[in-house]
Amino acid sequence: MGVRIAIPTFSFETSAGLMFNFILNKNLPIGAQAQLEGYIEFGIMSGYFWHQPQLPSVRELAAQLDISQATVSKAYENLKKKSLIYTLPGKGVFVHQPTLESERQQSIESLKGDFRSLIQRSRSLNIDPILFIHLFDEGVKPIKLDKKVAWVGNATRVNEKYIRELEKLVDIQPKIDNFSFDEFSSYSNKSDYGLILTIPHCVSKVEGMLSGTPILAPYLVPSPVVIQHLKEMKRNSKILMVSAYQNFIPVMMEGVNVYLNEDYEITSIFVDDLVSEMNRQTYDVIIYSSGCFDTIKKINLSESIVFEYDHIPAYEYLQGIAIPALYKMTCEHRAEKEK
Repeated sequence: MGVRIAIPTFSFETSAGLMFNFILNKNLPIGAQAQLEGYIEFGIMSGYFWHQPQLPSVRELAAQLDISQATVSKAYENLKKKSLIYTLPGKGVFVHQPTLESERQQSIESLKGDFRSLIQRSRSLNIDPILFIHLFDEGVKPIKLDKKVAWVGNATRVNEKYIRELEKLVDIQPKIDNFSFDEFSSYSNKSDYGLILTIPHCVSKVEGMLSGTPILAPYLVPSPVVIQHLKEMKRNSKILMVSAYQNFIPVMMEGVNVYLNEDYEITSIFVDDLVSEMNRQTYDVIIYSSGCFDTIKKINLSESIVFEYDHIPAYEYLQGIAIPALYKMTCEHRAEKEK
């Protein structure tokens, strides 16, 4: 079934000044409630809600999308059960954020103000602000961890990509450990870890396994390979999007919306239907979510351009939140030992 990329139905501006779109597409193989949940998870994963903005009210969202308030309420309730959002009585609905991130973000905003003042002062003294870049480069030193750090996610194969992106920016010794959720859940020495890294929409899952260990959840952006594939897509290509989970279909659709410059016909299916769909017709391009990786490997798709719709941690987050947190943790542990 062909799906034409939808026009955003309702947009609102986040506190970070980003426009976030709620898109309901009646041609997708999931209903309005699942699409709403998927789009909010997409926003969390992609950093639109990094500054913890307030979500639209149930009444406002239902009116703008021309759906029932009950549909919006059910979507919000499911997201609350996953601990992705929460309600403040009398104030509204907000996106959940790890405490460490919130504190770190407040510190960053304060430092930004100080740095702007420093730049203004340097200009008044006829000193080029480029000097500060060189000073920062000189200050980047290897991080020697006194307490272990782990990355916990859906699959160790995907986690390894995320860890490599962090290691491109700073040398970390010893290496960050890599766990799937199932592996970490059964791991008996979780208290050995001074910091856990995970993905934004899985924070509550990790919090349930821990007792006070700090968590960071870098928001994700499409990998350079994905962006290149989308930008180079030939006009009028027949595209098949394959997802392992229903709430990831809106994530993929929104990501494709950002980078495709033409009006393409797209078919969206679940991975369980892939074989029957390929027997029915052929596609020029197949885009699959990371959860489909094992299934895709077993199927001969040599006649199509095939690529994984994968993500990497955002550079801004790694530089502004994760690396400073690792430095701070190391310094605090060393200070404790010296007491």
